[in-house]
Amino acid sequence: MLPSPDKLKLYNSELAYLCKSTPRYSFWKHLIPDGVVSFFYPVLKYNKDSLNPKLEGPNENPMDALDRFKYNKEVYVQQGESEKEYRRRTRLRSTRLSKRQGSNTDPDHLVLTEIPGQTAREISEHPNSVGYDIVSFVDGKYCDLTKRRLCDLCAGTIMANCFDVNSTTVIGAQGLAGRREGSASGTSAKSYKTTAHWK
Repeated sequence: MLPSPDKLKLYNSELAYLCKSTPRYSFWKHLIPDGVVSFFYPVLKYNKDSLNPKLEGPNENPMDALDRFKYNKEVYVQQGESEKEYRRRTRLRSTRLSKRQGSNTDPDHLVLTEIPGQTAREISEHPNSVGYDIVSFVDGKYCDLTKRRLCDLCAGTIMANCFDVNSTTVIGAQGLAGRREGSASGTSAKSYKTTAHWK
């Protein structure tokens, strides 16, 4: 969205009104979803635009928008948070995520794809792959991105060492027929809460 003509004129006349106004324009390096961004207090008062009175023009006193102190843009939750606290939070969060999911951004989500050229093998073997576990009907494979494990889809003659799409289960070496009734030997089920089918 473009600013009103008068606002644009103000910003072009002095970039500080935009770039040295943290609540107006800033990049936060670590701010988490529940984090508190800075805002103007007291609230800025604006004039009407001279060319289009229906639009909000520049604020009455442009100096009010400039930063009065240096903001810490490394915070995770809010200004005033101690460096020790946000470093501890980062360390715990990154350790927890890396141990639990590796390259998998959401272990509860499974993607089923039929898009030509999108193969589970490529995703599994690429060192920079990040995303979800994926079933590719293109190459007939399943990639568990958490463990970087690749296996065939169960179909036709492939009934062992494969992934059953219907039950979202990895079938072991014994296959479906080789298991005793009630035994879970040779299988590894993952419970996905959400799925997406890409076509």
